[in-house]
Amino acid sequence: MRTRLLTCKCKACKTVAPYAHCPWKGKAQTCILSNVVRISEASQHVSPLRPPREARLTEEMKAFARDMCTYNHKHMSIYNGIIRRFQVSEAAMSKLATVQRFVQHYRHAHLGGSDFLDDMTKAKLIREVTPMKISIDFLTGTGPQAAATSTLHVVSDQIERVYDA
Repeated sequence: MRTRLLTCKCKACKTVAPYAHCPWKGKAQTCILSNVVRISEASQHVSPLRPPREARLTEEMKAFARDMCTYNHKHMSIYNGIIRRFQVSEAAMSKLATVQRFVQHYRHAHLGGSDFLDDMTKAKLIREVTPMKISIDFLTGTGPQAAATSTLHVVSDQIERVYDA
């Protein structure tokens, strides 16, 4: 049996009595074997009002965000597009972080992730597998392209790894 003791941390009680401690306490007991939960409360809240729930993205808003995702719009333009399209005030709209999380999850799960992440992964792999020493033949005057003045030829040679003991 696992027991969690809960205390009041709601904003409504803090606004009514900012310096007083709310006497409400709760207890949640969970049976590990049978997966049954027992919840009990003690005392009352200082404020009978409950804070309003946060605004959530509706299914229409999510469909609009998915559509804008496929055209590679940025998070803020998707957020502003939802506000303009559905004529929602910023106060009634869900947070920008919520839209960002939804868009990033959709891009990663359905559109193949982030291009930037793929580019960084490839660059890291190239750097780890083949460390390069860059020499520019055109500037040194060596190599077969030294006679050509209009091209700049870059040659990379494999170098040995040096380990300090």
